[in-house]
Amino acid sequence: MAVRKWSVSVEESLASRVERRVGDRGLSGFVARAVEHELERDLLDEYLVELDAEFGALPPGLVEDFDELWPPNSGHRGAVGVGPTGGRSVAPSARAGGVAFGP
Repeated sequence: MAVRKWSVSVEESLASRVERRVGDRGLSGFVARAVEHELERDLLDEYLVELDAEFGALPPGLVEDFDELWPPNSGHRGAVGVGPTGGRSVAPSARAGGVAFGP
């Protein structure tokens, strides 16, 4: 597999937290996974914007209604939220195929 070397700058506190978690040898893999994760989230957000354009936004209160169905103290905030553009956003468990919501 071909690789490309990048030079990036991050805040000192973030760099320290990452280094404590992965050490020196795991940094490249950690960063590669983080970048891949962000690209997947960007694609998902684009798709959700398309769904909102095609079918309309979720009715007000629907996300909260589904959040209330989750067991209390489960640590899970629900599968659907509001994304950065005001559209739908899906939690990782929903992307993994655990939950599906229609328009």
